[in-house]
Amino acid sequence: DQGAFSTSVKLPASAITGTYNAEVYTANDVLLTSRSMSIEEFIPDRIKVTVKTSKPFLKSGEELTTTATAVNLFGPPAANRNYEITFNLARKYFSAEKYPDYSFYPANEKTFRFEQDVRQGTTNAEGIAEEAFTVPSDFKDIGVLEGSIFTTVFDETGRPVNRVNRFDAFTQSVFYGLKVSDSYVNTREPVQIPLIAVDKDGKALQNVKAHLQVIK
Repeated sequence: DQGAFSTSVKLPASAITGTYNAEVYTANDVLLTSRSMSIEEFIPDRIKVTVKTSKPFLKSGEELTTTATAVNLFGPPAANRNYEITFNLARKYFSAEKYPDYSFYPANEKTFRFEQDVRQGTTNAEGIAEEAFTVPSDFKDIGVLEGSIFTTVFDETGRPVNRVNRFDAFTQSVFYGLKVSDSYVNTREPVQIPLIAVDKDGKALQNVKAHLQVIK
């Protein structure tokens, strides 16, 4: 209705790199307009993005601050650039390097819903974007979680530059491990069930209270 149209051309992988022109003609071959474009094997980033986090790991209820700094490749800060930062959490299996035969899988079968937290905005005059995220305080006794922060800053043409930061979130200070080597045991004979308690680094702890329950 507006007298407009669109079309697309798929370039083969063998296309020669260089400058191409798209030209628009009338029905009687009168050139209306043209536009040039560069075809390259890759497009270098126009901006450089570095992302730092305030802590190497988190505990339930703690806050993590993410700071992204964007600069143009020719020097000055990339000010007023759109950005998007996504915060994710997912379950991660915990193991102790010195105790590979122990299982530390948490018995808490409560289902937790890990929802993405997405923030959007624009960088300030110094090309900086800062957002704070928190691990929910009700995430307790479900082992260790793997967190990731996916940061995207868009250059002046709208092309994204992505960075990812990963961290661990610990929902408990003590991790209990069980070692059961045999699937079948004889009746009326004692069964040895080794139990161990370690910290987040897999170091054995002393004087830790525990309750062991055997369910038939």
